[in-house]
Amino acid sequence: MAAPKTNPKPAPLPELFKDLEGLLRYSDTPEGRMAAAKRLTQALKEIPELQTAISDARQKAVQEIYLREGMTYKQIGAELGVGAERASAIARGQRSPADRRKAQ
Repeated sequence: MAAPKTNPKPAPLPELFKDLEGLLRYSDTPEGRMAAAKRLTQALKEIPELQTAISDARQKAVQEIYLREGMTYKQIGAELGVGAERASAIARGQRSPADRRKAQ
């Protein structure tokens, strides 16, 4: 019976995150596996900070679209795939209940 693979092919990342694929690859050695486990642990710990930075950048972009481009929240929401109220909430920096649960 063949030994199981210790380094299975990782699930594909969404296109937006392809630059992070290096986090999922490692050499099939004890040292490589440990280095990967350490990098991935650190990445997981930093996800809340990443979410905050992304949310802040999205808020600023939506504010600028509203103020500079003159689009309504209804128009912005349609582009983002959300309703006008949610687009307005994003501009005000309010997080959705699902986002708040993830951050806890």
